[in-house]
Amino acid sequence: PHLAPTLRKGTDQAPYSVQLDLSLPLNTEKLGNFGGYLHLQYFNGYGESLLDYNRRVQPQIRLGLMITR
Repeated sequence: PHLAPTLRKGTDQAPYSVQLDLSLPLNTEKLGNFGGYLHLQYFNGYGESLLDYNRRVQPQIRLGLMITR
């Protein structure tokens, strides 16, 4: 497992943002040499995209599958 935290401090109008990424390899006996990862992401704060640079977004949790070769 790999955990990658990102903390950003902003200005008074947009004080902070927190993003946590967790990836878990899917190399199990059942899947063989799949070469993929399960990806879990949490985001809370300001500035996730350029459109939301000054707007606070609700906390979000995302789940995904990363496929590698």
